[in-house]
Amino acid sequence: MNKRLKDILKVTIFLGLGLFLVWWSVKDLSAADWEEMKAAFREANYFWIVLSLIITLASHFSRALRWRMMLQATGNNPSVGNTMSAVMVNYLANLALPRLGEVMRCGVMKQYENIPLSQSVGTLITERVIDVIFLLSFTVIVFFWQFERVGRFLQEKFGAALGAKVENMTSGSGLIYLGIGFLLFAAVAFWLFKKFQQTALFQRVLETLKGLWEGIISVKNVSNLPLFIFHTFFIWIMYVVMTYVCIFAMDATENVGLGAALAVFVCGGYAILFTQGGIGAYQIIVQAVLILYGVKSNLALAFGWLVWSSQTILVLIGGVIALVALSFLNRSQKVNRSAPSVNQST
Repeated sequence: MNKRLKDILKVTIFLGLGLFLVWWSVKDLSAADWEEMKAAFREANYFWIVLSLIITLASHFSRALRWRMMLQATGNNPSVGNTMSAVMVNYLANLALPRLGEVMRCGVMKQYENIPLSQSVGTLITERVIDVIFLLSFTVIVFFWQFERVGRFLQEKFGAALGAKVENMTSGSGLIYLGIGFLLFAAVAFWLFKKFQQTALFQRVLETLKGLWEGIISVKNVSNLPLFIFHTFFIWIMYVVMTYVCIFAMDATENVGLGAALAVFVCGGYAILFTQGGIGAYQIIVQAVLILYGVKSNLALAFGWLVWSSQTILVLIGGVIALVALSFLNRSQKVNRSAPSVNQST
């Protein structure tokens, strides 16, 4: 199976899953339900939606500045324009296929800034580790702060099954299987190392791994660590604020409070993380969360669609602008580099 066919199958599968979830979320709606949702969209206060998009752009710009600091720590110096454009292309590509955006993002920096892929990928690994830590931290906060609603719901739905799986893995037989698997992996890795360590391919792999490692540890070499930490917290606080201001856009959600907004943000974040742009899954999860806070089912679904649609439109427009900007910015730089200096022309 060639690469193009594989890519087509991946897009088809993920898009198909998303469309199925969209159908699942609306399949039981009556004509009256549809009218209620349409009314919610018509009567929404879009000032808050626009404000949330501005906040989202601020977080994206902060992410671009933080990534630029990491790339500079590896000995590169990309422009702010190229870095921000690469971040927006990242989000755009992820609408087509999960994790495709990270590949595109590194490819942009390779094409326009000549940054080795291994180094940029290494920085993204560090970035993803940081993101996972923050997402898990907010998950813990939601679980305990909103335990009476979200925490108890998750415990009832998933706690027993998860506990059983952990118990099986940590049982005597489970530990034995894990130990055998680790020993087999170690033995194969050692054999491959001894067999191929002198080959040119192995040396290229080592160079790639070295570049990855340089990118991963780039955080310890950033020139301004307090600023890096500021960007890290700013990004995630803006994500929460972006969700929080959205709740004021609808009468049905304006009184649910910060705790509900944080729960929507966390649960919706997992939907976006594991599906293609969150299509279908985001709306279903947000609906389920808001129902816990007393929001009527149809209006909770409408809120999910309102937030998801606005954010998706932002990514589509921002991503297209970024693609155009990359061509324009770097054409201008090429012209500037090729233009003779004043001293040369006199």
